[in-house]
Amino acid sequence: MSQRTAFAIVAAAFVGISLYTAHIQKIVLIRFGDGDEYQFAAEHIVAGQTIRAELPYAYRIALPWLVAKTFPTNVELGFKVYNTAAAAASVALLFFWLRSFSVQPGVAALTTILFTATWIGPTRFNYYFPINVDPPYIALSMGALMLIRSLRRGFTWARAAALTAVCFIGSLVRQEAMLFPALAFLFANVSLGPPEEGEKNVPLFALALPLLCVFLGLIAVRQIHIEPRRVIGHENVATFIHNKPLFTLPLSFFLTFGPVIAVVAYDWRLVRDMIAKHAYLFVFMGCVFVTSYIGGHENERYLVWGAPVMYLLIALALERHARALLRNAAVFVALVVAQVISAHILTPIPDPSLAVGDWKYLTTFGEKAWGALNRLFVIDDFAWNIWSYFGSPPFHMLLLGLYLAFSLGLIAYLWWAERGETNVIDSASGHLVR
Repeated sequence: MSQRTAFAIVAAAFVGISLYTAHIQKIVLIRFGDGDEYQFAAEHIVAGQTIRAELPYAYRIALPWLVAKTFPTNVELGFKVYNTAAAAASVALLFFWLRSFSVQPGVAALTTILFTATWIGPTRFNYYFPINVDPPYIALSMGALMLIRSLRRGFTWARAAALTAVCFIGSLVRQEAMLFPALAFLFANVSLGPPEEGEKNVPLFALALPLLCVFLGLIAVRQIHIEPRRVIGHENVATFIHNKPLFTLPLSFFLTFGPVIAVVAYDWRLVRDMIAKHAYLFVFMGCVFVTSYIGGHENERYLVWGAPVMYLLIALALERHARALLRNAAVFVALVVAQVISAHILTPIPDPSLAVGDWKYLTTFGEKAWGALNRLFVIDDFAWNIWSYFGSPPFHMLLLGLYLAFSLGLIAYLWWAERGETNVIDSASGHLVR
């Protein structure tokens, strides 16, 4: 399959998934959570008033300002338009990001479609919760990582300036999160393996420039006159450390990326070799991972920021083990079905105001069975169970047990199917070598 054909498939999938999601999504959250603060900011800018919103949300000024200036009469539509455009950009960037690591076009297309189809990805989540600033951040961080990779392969000051500009703009979108690619860039010269062909060291000043500009962005947004309605303090971090159950850590990975990550877990040597060769990616992913645990309630909304790293590992693992996965139809179908269920591809995200019936009012076996399935897989209600932090801990622990059992079964099958084979990753190209 050619790259052009593969990208055309990705574009068609993005359009199809977007239209299908718009059709099935019954509830759209407006005036809800942090989205309410971004809407307040945009409306106050339209009215020429002092921004009155919670901090730190009011500091994420770029998208509310852009919406206010271009959609002053329909702020909600403005957020939807720009976030849809950002989702499309992130899908395109992910495809070409995977191709830059020599992932085959067909595998790159498949992996990008997995990202497009997942419930928490910017393509689909936008139809449930459109007023937020995550989609442009995801696109900008992907662009920043692509620029970091290009700088490692051939440094130029023009590319360094482009990365600096992306990081500065990103600091106006979601300032604290744009630190992640800027910090990762500090490790651009760190490599425990042989250098790629043509790879050059990045000058120290160039390494520090994006980080410096992110800090300048942090300072700049604080010069805007804002009257905070409330300030969310750092005491939340201590609360999450003490109160978040540890099982939410592995469960959030499954809920965000699906059971396909079992293939990555099986190929641990791939992860080891990628860490050795591309340390900056794992600095970025480490920042995302820590934030997903202590940065807020919704682990999965933060964890999906790590899409460039996680889907790269997924793509490389699928490419390396495609023959074994395709050898057994039952195993392949089971993985596809499990991924579809995990990503909630066929069902909308339910209304958070709905809840399954209380057990004491469920009298028949059918009612209890449906109640259990809704709690476990979130089919058409009990939306809080779609998040690892909220909902029912007993059902979340049961769901984690199912994910782990499925993963162990898949890993055991791959070990059995590939006995005697040795897969290694070429340190220069990232390509499969047997």
